Amino acid sequence: MKEQGQVLENLVSERSTQLVEKAKELQIVNNKLTELNIHLRESEDSLKKLNASKDKFFSIIAHDLKSPFNSLLGFSKLLAENMSEYSREEINDSIISVNNSAKKVYNLLENLLTWSRIQIGGMNFHAENVDLKELVQESIALLEDIAIQKNITIIDTVKSNTIARIDKNMIDTVLRNLLANALKFSNLSGKIIISAHQENEIVKICVEDNGVGIASEDISKLFRIDIHHTTEGTQNERGTGVGLVLCKELVEKNNGEIWVESEPGKGSKFFFTVNKPEHVPELN
Repeated sequence: MKEQGQVLENLVSERSTQLVEKAKELQIVNNKLTELNIHLRESEDSLKKLNASKDKFFSIIAHDLKSPFNSLLGFSKLLAENMSEYSREEINDSIISVNNSAKKVYNLLENLLTWSRIQIGGMNFHAENVDLKELVQESIALLEDIAIQKNITIIDTVKSNTIARIDKNMIDTVLRNLLANALKFSNLSGKIIISAHQENEIVKICVEDNGVGIASEDISKLFRIDIHHTTEGTQNERGTGVGLVLCKELVEKNNGEIWVESEPGKGSKFFFTVNKPEHVPELN
């Protein structure tokens, strides 16, 4: 009887061990299924983002790129057909309009090409030490004509020798887009301030305007490619919604962050951060 009990106990113990092993195997399978589900969700999100990017790209090509070309063709046709009848002032105004349309096309194409290179992984990060003062001055010079047309004062408070470890071309694109955005939404005779402050291991740059501002419910839409959000400027300037999305991707490639603080009627402050090089002294 005692021997039968021992045999039974051994059988129960063996069966219990088998069940424990089976439970472990099932847990492993369950973990793998959970991991697979996570990967599938990530793949689904990635595909949604790629589709949104594709839709956005074709939308811009179909509409926003066509619009400035229409202006170019229209003004150039008027000049070609009526130049002998125009006064010098009318000719000059038409040439300025053609030039402005050409700049818009060029800037849009440049943004689209940069953005598309990022999407296909064709844009490598090349870090170097750059004086942000010089970069800001270059952006101001490029957009000076627009500022003059709207009588907007651009104040550059960035100190010389504000050094950052960045990809120069990427951050140049960011600054140019943020400044163009500030000019677009500034009222006539407005003011834009560009500043940079060193904080621990980063430099925080701010492009501030006293223009129309942004509603709180729209702020979350600004940096998303899957939501089409674009607003006309104070002089009915058109936008594509690509500029700020591009800024976000380029800042993140530089290991930085970008955000905005704004209130309707009180203007906007666009901030972004970049890394400082090692052993750079603080500016007083």
